Amino acid sequence: MKETGRPMKFKSPDELQKKIESYFDWCDSRTRIKHLVTKDGVQEVVESFPRPYTVEGLAVYLDTCRDTLINYSNKEAFFDIIKRAKQKILANKVEGGLDRTYDMGVAKFMLINNYGFKDKHETTEDDKNININIQYPPEAK
Repeated sequence: MKETGRPMKFKSPDELQKKIESYFDWCDSRTRIKHLVTKDGVQEVVESFPRPYTVEGLAVYLDTCRDTLINYSNKEAFFDIIKRAKQKILANKVEGGLDRTYDMGVAKFMLINNYGFKDKHETTEDDKNININIQYPPEAK
């Protein structure tokens, strides 16, 4: 039986795995130059400035789209590779939000909208009846 449709972009799981690892290496290798003012003048310092990991960034790096990555994750041979990459991206979001590498609001937004996290406040019937009992100290005589 011959498969119909577009030919697969990634011929093997190993090929995809290597390209995904290359994406993470590329993200981690980014640097920036900072200018520090010292008593001796201005000094340029090169520092590590990793790119945030994103599914969208991975898709662009692989010259494909997010939907194609999702489709690959539905193929048994590629499922674990895509799942591990998404887990690494998720961990990057959570850790970056916690250590404030990333803006916590943006990290929260991405976790809720892309990873199924929930930000909900539950109330029960008991929560609707609140009794407030304020006691004032006795007056001094």
